[in-house]
Amino acid sequence: MHAPELTLIPAIAFGVVVLLALALGYSLNRSQLRRRLEALQRRGPLTIQERLDQPLAERTMWPILDYIAQKARGMTSQESLERLQRRLVQAGMTPRWTAARFSGLSLISGVVCLVLTPLFIASLDTLTGVAVGDNQPTLLKLLLDPQMIALSLGVGVLGYYVPNVALSRRIRQRQEAILLELPRAIDLISIGIEAGMGFDQALISVRRRTKGPLAEEFGIACTEINLGRSRAEALNHLADRVDIEELRLFVGAVLESFMSGSSLVDTLRVQAETVRIRQRQRVQEKVMKAPVKILFPLVLFVFPTLMVVILGPAAIRIVKTMF
Repeated sequence: MHAPELTLIPAIAFGVVVLLALALGYSLNRSQLRRRLEALQRRGPLTIQERLDQPLAERTMWPILDYIAQKARGMTSQESLERLQRRLVQAGMTPRWTAARFSGLSLISGVVCLVLTPLFIASLDTLTGVAVGDNQPTLLKLLLDPQMIALSLGVGVLGYYVPNVALSRRIRQRQEAILLELPRAIDLISIGIEAGMGFDQALISVRRRTKGPLAEEFGIACTEINLGRSRAEALNHLADRVDIEELRLFVGAVLESFMSGSSLVDTLRVQAETVRIRQRQRVQEKVMKAPVKILFPLVLFVFPTLMVVILGPAAIRIVKTMF
């Protein structure tokens, strides 16, 4: 065997050992990351003391909702549950609330409204009958009345959709709060980067120094980055969770700045000014719509009252003069 071939053997062996070490380290890191994620997602059974430390509403409501969700799991499609879960994420109600639990709450609300409506009307009829001395129909006849059944079903359907209406309102309020906090948060990130921080450290600083839904979302993004996700994936998940156009533009501009190597501070300043301009435009749009929205209450409620107050005495005098 020649001398050059003898010198290649140690180099090849060294390269194989390095590759094996890198592969082993990668597999250990992946398994460790997987264990950490599973530990965060999996919650063991609570002890008696931990259960007693929970609020009374959680100790009584969560088991009932979980039981109903388990029994009614086949009534809702998987696509509807995924869409509902995304709305719960947007409302900031996870992980305490799941799509199955919320579906159980909607079902309970509908059933309660369906049952209480005829009982409430029957109690009112009974009290009215006692007051005026009339013979009121029995409870069974009242419950079997077609109008009562239709009314109960209608109120039950409304009760079923009341939690969804409350969820939509919570999502809207949370998005509006995030929009108000976004320009200031971008300014703080820009100041942190100018002071020598990295982008991730600036996000952590904003998370510690501010409060509100946007700070919570930044904290979730930083946690995902610490658990091994890339910065692009964490920021894209942030935009998907919040589902606000301004935040999507901010995330897109930041990622584009990282890819192109342009000045991140200048990009953040432009984004902060853009968000403020869009907020002013949104406020101006609401101001322009206000007269149109006020017109209907004026026509339906204010103008008739003014007509009665102004023309009422004149009409009374005309009637007295004619008759």
